[in-house]
Amino acid sequence: MSQLEFESELVIDLDTIQRLTSLNRNSARILAARLVKKGWLARVRRGVYQFVPAQMGGYERQDWFMVLQAVSAPYYLSFLAAAYHYGLTPQRPAVAQMATPRLIRARYAIPEHGIEQVVIGEERFFGTREETRDRLTITIAEPEKTVIDCLDAVKRCGGILEVARIVQRAARRLDVATLVDYAIRVGTKTLSQRLGYLLELAGVDVEGRDLQRLKEGLGRRRAYLANVSMYGRKGSFVPRWGLIDNVGRERLLSEAEF
Repeated sequence: MSQLEFESELVIDLDTIQRLTSLNRNSARILAARLVKKGWLARVRRGVYQFVPAQMGGYERQDWFMVLQAVSAPYYLSFLAAAYHYGLTPQRPAVAQMATPRLIRARYAIPEHGIEQVVIGEERFFGTREETRDRLTITIAEPEKTVIDCLDAVKRCGGILEVARIVQRAARRLDVATLVDYAIRVGTKTLSQRLGYLLELAGVDVEGRDLQRLKEGLGRRRAYLANVSMYGRKGSFVPRWGLIDNVGRERLLSEAEF
């Protein structure tokens, strides 16, 4: 334990225990089980453990970089969790919201273990990167893909007003062309309509090339900006985007941060 503290190890495996103790594999496994019972280790997944140093007072580290070490299937951190990571929202969800191409049937992939999985399918599983902190590596959505995922799952991301604020911040900090590219690639017209309207409210040139590209594939379909069960069906029609703003332009602008 002293050597692990000296090396500042956060996540160890059976190979690490064997290196430090010269035990065989089975004995290393038995030792790991005993250290879990004593509170020095916390099981992350089979054969992988979180080291709980003395200064932690016996409490496991619960941040997203740690809990996601349990995930071995394809995933990426996204939605409100990634928006918080990138400083696009002050709202921090209680769990690590991860996108997966298919359902992960594992004990660790549940909210009780600090993880919420959202199945998005193979076709939307793109726009990711790896980030490392304290020698812990996770897969996370790129900032632009984070915004698109938030627009695609508004309820998971604080509601339409918070998502509008996320888009407004993104318009100032991120590459609008990439936002448009990713929206077009996802291929959901309602998402593109919402993105175009919210970018326009954020001050992006509606006659510019990027928003013109976004408008090209919309056709005549009409959509509502927000959930009608919460905001109703009344609102101003925005012909450029084929969108009914059932929230209200004034309300959206008053809650924006310019």
